[in-house]
Amino acid sequence: MRKKGPIWNHFTIESKDYNSHPHVRCNYCSKDFQRAVPERMQAHVDKKCSKAPSNVKQQNTMISITDNNGFHMSEKEQSSLESLLTKKLSSSEVLLSFVNNPNRRN
Repeated sequence: MRKKGPIWNHFTIESKDYNSHPHVRCNYCSKDFQRAVPERMQAHVDKKCSKAPSNVKQQNTMISITDNNGFHMSEKEQSSLESLLTKKLSSSEVLLSFVNNPNRRN
């Protein structure tokens, strides 16, 4: 079974069968979702649920990026690291032909 993301903390599972898309209810406004889809749940909390606290809306807008080692980073953190890497490569004058060369040896 896959690990559930943080959006699930804001919904109560209503069905007794714990399949991957169970019947859930929003903890703030009690809206029912007959088939839980994390993207729709996220959109509900972020844009449609007037009773969801603003800190919850902000918290859930961060997209979790996970590699195989279980390391988590938000989209904002990843973008920041990519920017730092780009600056470092350009300031160190690394030849782009070296970086982009698929035939180079590791």
